[in-house]
Amino acid sequence: MKTAKQCRKTRLAECGAFSVDLCDCGAVNLVVGFVTLRLEKSALADLADAIRRGLDALSRPERTTLH
Repeated sequence: MKTAKQCRKTRLAECGAFSVDLCDCGAVNLVVGFVTLRLEKSALADLADAIRRGLDALSRPERTTLH
């Protein structure tokens, strides 16, 4: 991967303080406010899956407590 300053980015999505940019090197930048996570596409997909599962769990009355 190139360094972040060397990449040209294309905005894929934006919602409030969140955005997803694709770099020309293939990395994906997930921007959350002032924090940027530079991820591979597969890591972004895993993160999206974890968020979906978390949202699904929030909608169920029974929740598993993590210790």
